[in-house]
Amino acid sequence: MKAALTLILPILLLLFPSGVAAEPPRAEGPKLVVIDKELDLGKFHSTTERYGRIRVRNDGDSPVIVKSVRGNCGCTVVRFEHDSIMPDSIAYIDVRFNGRNRVEGPFRKMIKIRSNSPHQIDVAYVKGYIVKHTAE
Repeated sequence: MKAALTLILPILLLLFPSGVAAEPPRAEGPKLVVIDKELDLGKFHSTTERYGRIRVRNDGDSPVIVKSVRGNCGCTVVRFEHDSIMPDSIAYIDVRFNGRNRVEGPFRKMIKIRSNSPHQIDVAYVKGYIVKHTAE
């Protein structure tokens, strides 16, 4: 029995090491991560605008330089007031969706983020559902 434990114990320690798990290594260079890949604005009337925020983070060891942040149509306006995102920092993209004169139904719009991150272009989406406003 004692001999069996002396054989099994080292194997178990290798498979299940004790102590605090080490942090995963940080990416070399800039690495943009879109935390909120999809912003859901919910259901709203076609006569209104909706606002939201998309979080992005730099998981790299050098600054992410943001070159541009753009929506794919005129109804989606984005504002990003930073030129760069430092390592381990979070930044916010402010989003405004204009529902005026839009048809009733679901929508999904793309936001492109161009940076010096290895992907060069990262994307997030804005979605929701337009309800036609009826006059009372």
